[in-house]
Formats: sequence, C-alpha cells, structure tokens
Amino acid sequence: MTEEQQHPEDENEIIAQRRAKLAELRLRGNRIREAGGLALARALASNTTLDDLCMKYNPVGEAASVALVSAAGASTTLLSLNVCTNQGGECAVRSLRRGR
Repeated sequence: MTEEQQHPEDENEIIAQRRAKLAELRLRGNRIREAGGLALARALASNTTLDDLCMKYNPVGEAASVALVSAAGASTTLLSLNVCTNQGGECAVRSLRRGR
C-alpha cells in the first residue's frame, strides 16, 4: 500500500488547499431522476466554477429540466448545459429560449 493510500485525508487536504475547481461535469446516462436534477439545479445556482454540465440521457423530468435551465441562465460561469433526450428536456429547451 502506498503512502497516499494510507493517508487519503492528506490528499483531500492538499486538494482543498489548492482550491481545485470543477469546470466540467459529465453525468451522461447516470439515471439521475427528478430529485437529483433538482439538487443539481440548486447546487448550480451557487456554483462559480462550472462551465460545462452534460445531463444527457437522464430521466430528470420536466420540473428538474426547467430548474436546471433556470439555474444555468442565472449562472455567471456556465457556458454549456446539455439536457438532450431527457424526459422533460424538450420543455427545458423551450424554457431556455423564452428566458433569453
């Protein structure tokens, strides 16, 4: 076992000290449902580093799709949100068009 494997908390502390920033999150086909989509939308509303979120092929439904698009519209950093082929994704695309 390596020293890093023996002391994972040290690695976490190093990452936190370097202020690692998540810029791209690809959650394609992870079976994320409405509750997960809504939680991601809430997190996205306060995120200041993410610039690309892919949510393709997740059955998040209409409410979560619209919430994600709304959060994306309010984000100062997000450049790309993909909700294609999600259950409710078509509604989110229409919502995005109305909001911009």
